[in-house]
Amino acid sequence: MIFACGHGRHANRLVQLGYNVTGVDITQGFLEIAKNNAKKKGITVKYIQKDMREISFKEEFDRAILLFTSFGYFDDEENFKVLENVARSLKSGGLFCFDTFNRDVFLKHFLPYIVVEKGDDLMIDRNTFDSATGRVYNKRIVIRNGKKKDKPFFVRLYNPTEMKDLLNKAGLQIYKMYSNWDAKPFTSDSRRMIIIAKKEIGKKMSNWPPEHQHTTPQPPTQTPKSKHQNPKTLQPTASSPKIRPICGTQPSSNSWSLTCPIFGA
Repeated sequence: MIFACGHGRHANRLVQLGYNVTGVDITQGFLEIAKNNAKKKGITVKYIQKDMREISFKEEFDRAILLFTSFGYFDDEENFKVLENVARSLKSGGLFCFDTFNRDVFLKHFLPYIVVEKGDDLMIDRNTFDSATGRVYNKRIVIRNGKKKDKPFFVRLYNPTEMKDLLNKAGLQIYKMYSNWDAKPFTSDSRRMIIIAKKEIGKKMSNWPPEHQHTTPQPPTQTPKSKHQNPKTLQPTASSPKIRPICGTQPSSNSWSLTCPIFGA
């Protein structure tokens, strides 16, 4: 399951690699682009127009992803609802991967103004941070083809402790955490949080942070698998195809799974 799948860049690529993928997005125009691209590639992807606050899948997916800082654009109650919906949609033992800013470090490098210029077009970000709500408000201006458009938005920022508590409350626990998509270990200086959360009923399985390492947690070491172990266990192989930014992939029996330094299990 891919939440906020947008133009279907990841969904279509994963289907090409042999996975069964469902993509959800609220914007019909984005889904039309995704469907047209899938048609050109000769593949079939299940795309659904739906607000991720309103999805109602129940234990249907092995994996779920939410990429490109797509979490935090609602009020706190609705942000939590998204996590609840993700947890409900996952099978027991399923993994959820998403990325977001680390608020503790983001604020150290906070820029009130950012200007991006491309040819004659401009994108101007005017940022403020509200410590009471934990939100960054961006009064964005886009000037394209000589026309100005105001595109304001806000995003809720979390620190690792908040994120851990929120996931736990939703029925998920942090399984691994990284600084980037190359699996660089998360530290107190990491600007981003690449989080893998796991749903497992009836067992205490969180291994983050390690008991003896709190400020700079390291990802757990993966034990090599023998050829006699369960063939469904996800492990990179020499023949595994590669895809960025989600690294290698390996088909599973019914719904797609990821295997790489980020999404291995």
